Amino acid sequence: SSPYAVGKVYKIQVGLAVRTGAGTNYARKTYSQLTLNAKKSATSAGYLRQGASVTCLEVKKVGNDIWMRIPSGWCAAYYNGKYYIK
Repeated sequence: SSPYAVGKVYKIQVGLAVRTGAGTNYARKTYSQLTLNAKKSATSAGYLRQGASVTCLEVKKVGNDIWMRIPSGWCAAYYNGKYYIK
């Protein structure tokens, strides 16, 4: 079972890229592609800053990794044995 639940709010633990799909093979979104709310917690390069709050819309397991869909796109929530969103 996933440690994440749809509708819950979580915190970003490290600077995190937002992607167009669940996986590092998907394109990284630019700042202009993020939601207005996400832009407030993002760098000019489009990375969400540590401490930013995100709402979980969907959870997808890819191998051992867990990806979370947030309003702006997909983020690695649990990747290579590390929690990036808690």
